[in-house]
Amino acid sequence: MLVLATIAWAAGDCKQRPRLAEIGLTSVGLDEPLVRVAQETLDSLGRGSALRLVLLPVPSGEVMTEVSRAAYFVARSRVIGVTGPTSSQAAMETASIYADGAVPHIITTGTNRRLAALGPWTFALAPDDSMEAAFIASFVRSRLPTGRLVMVQATDLYGWGIGDATASALERQGRALVAHALRLERPDLRVLFTSGYAEQSVAFGDDLAADSSFLPKPFTGPVLARRVRELLDRPRRT
Repeated sequence: MLVLATIAWAAGDCKQRPRLAEIGLTSVGLDEPLVRVAQETLDSLGRGSALRLVLLPVPSGEVMTEVSRAAYFVARSRVIGVTGPTSSQAAMETASIYADGAVPHIITTGTNRRLAALGPWTFALAPDDSMEAAFIASFVRSRLPTGRLVMVQATDLYGWGIGDATASALERQGRALVAHALRLERPDLRVLFTSGYAEQSVAFGDDLAADSSFLPKPFTGPVLARRVRELLDRPRRT
């Protein structure tokens, strides 16, 4: 947070600096421990300076979309930079608002490769999907010397982005994702996924959903047997 505040402070030359400057926070409130520590650090470093940086969250108690949050920060004359949002989709939806308002937009965790093309007012700090995928593939190559792998991903923009990039990186290594590889060999294969994550958080892929099922952990032997039987008895795709 201190690094982000320093970046926003440096970018403050794009606006006339007031004695009090604000850094917008789109995703956290002032009660967050990290934000409190960051504000205390900023106050300590800026003691005696003519300019004081204040971390500014969105108004409490209000339900706001990412677009309305962006509009709120841009409308405030003291805001010299904004950190967040945390998702790539929200960042892409609001980038033009911050650019039109000449407010630096610092994205802390978004990884979509398109973030780099949003213009000079958008700063993506996290490695993009292809870089993260390359790291995952390198880890797999050094630690998991098996030819076939199973991958579970989140069913959101981040999950699909990192999942697709990782699958491509693994394929370039000659590694096969089990469900996809076996489906090529056995088109009528039934797939039963099991995980400690909630069902809505697990991505099956459109080509597997009709002939697959999900069994959350924990489960007993009879429950597993019943689910396998149900999956095998399911009508085949035509």
